[in-house]
Amino acid sequence: MTGNSSIPIVPLRAALIENRRKAALLFIMAVALLATMDMIVKFASSSLSTTQIVWGRYVAQFLATVLIVGPAGILTCVRSKVPGMHVARALFLFAANFAFMAALRYLPLIEAKVVGFASPLLLTALTYPVLGEKVGLGRWAAVIAGFIGVMIVMQPGTAMFQWAALLPLTMAICAAFYHVMTPIVARVEDPAISIYFLGIIGAVSMSAVVPW
Repeated sequence: MTGNSSIPIVPLRAALIENRRKAALLFIMAVALLATMDMIVKFASSSLSTTQIVWGRYVAQFLATVLIVGPAGILTCVRSKVPGMHVARALFLFAANFAFMAALRYLPLIEAKVVGFASPLLLTALTYPVLGEKVGLGRWAAVIAGFIGVMIVMQPGTAMFQWAALLPLTMAICAAFYHVMTPIVARVEDPAISIYFLGIIGAVSMSAVVPW
C-alpha cells in the first residue's frame, strides 16, 4: 500500500501478539491466586462461618485496592458512567463467592472445582447473544462435552447427588454473567473503578451482617 493510507501491518500484528501474551500471563496469575484463595477458604471453613470468610475476603480486597490504587478512586466511583452495570457485576460476583465458599464447607475442594468448571462453559455460550462474538462448532462441541462432564460429576437423580452440589453450579452461573459483563464495562471505564465497586459493595454489605 502507498500514500497516507498505508498501515504498518507487521508491527501492528506483533503488538497484538504481545498483548495477547501479556493477557494470557495475567490470566494464569489470576487463576493461580484464585486457586490459592480456594485452598485457604477450605482450611478456614473448619473454624469460621461462611459469612465471616466472605467478609474477610471483601474487606481484604477493599483495603488492598485503597493501598494500591489510592483512596481517590472512591470518589471516582460516584462519577461512574455505568453505575448500574457495576452494581450488577458486583452482586453477581458476590453471589458467586458466597455460593462457592459455602460449597467448600460441604464438598471436597476438587469436586467443587470440577462442578465450578461449568462457568467458562456458560461464558462461552453467552458470548454470542451478549457480546456478539462468534463461537465456532469446535467450541460448541467442547461446551456440550464439558456440560456432560459436569453432570457426570454431579450425578443428579442418583443417591450420590447432594444439594451442596448446586452451590458450585450457582457459582458457575453467577460467575459467567459477571465475566460476560466485564468487557462491556471495560470499554467505557477504567478497571480500577470496577475493582473499587466490587470491594465496596462486598465489604459494606458483609460488615453490616457479620456482627450479628
